[in-house]
Amino acid sequence: MANLLHANELSRFLKEEGPNVTVNSIHPGLIMTNLMRHSIKLISVYVCARV
Repeated sequence: MANLLHANELSRFLKEEGPNVTVNSIHPGLIMTNLMRHSIKLISVYVCARV
């Protein structure tokens, strides 16, 4: 949640400052990261997408 709030605030701040920058935020639990390394492999295959 903090990552999302920070990304929103950063996006708002940069729009006011003028640079042409896009701010993105992702949910790391839904992509194949080390956060999923201890989960059951079958779940990882169906839930996660490799990036």
